[in-house]
Amino acid sequence: DNLGSEMKNETVEAVGKVIEVQKNLQKVQDAIKPLENVDFSTLISKIDPLEAGTINIAIAYSLAVMYHTSLNLKGGVESNHPIFEELKRIQQYITKSGECKKAIEQKGMKRKITINKDASRRVIIQKLSEK
Repeated sequence: DNLGSEMKNETVEAVGKVIEVQKNLQKVQDAIKPLENVDFSTLISKIDPLEAGTINIAIAYSLAVMYHTSLNLKGGVESNHPIFEELKRIQQYITKSGECKKAIEQKGMKRKITINKDASRRVIIQKLSEK
């Protein structure tokens, strides 16, 4: 009797998790729906190359994670499966992308601090000649 009660509880819990996964999957499908009619090449060509790369990396990572999850649902993934190497490779691209963004931001900040010497000289000479 106690065993039957435990099995019922586990079944109810499992059904609850399945329903939660279905709701989350529906949210993902709803979020992706607007992208179904968008030409990816056109979209990517209109944005900064670094942002386009970031989008491509995000797509690759999402697909790899979904594949890994699918393998887990089918009975697990062996530690030497190629998906781990692919995930590692994508992580390296994520790191490189982050480094590029930082370098660009730092370079942009240096540009903001740079003084135009010729313009400064003209302003100083003009102000001195006014006295």
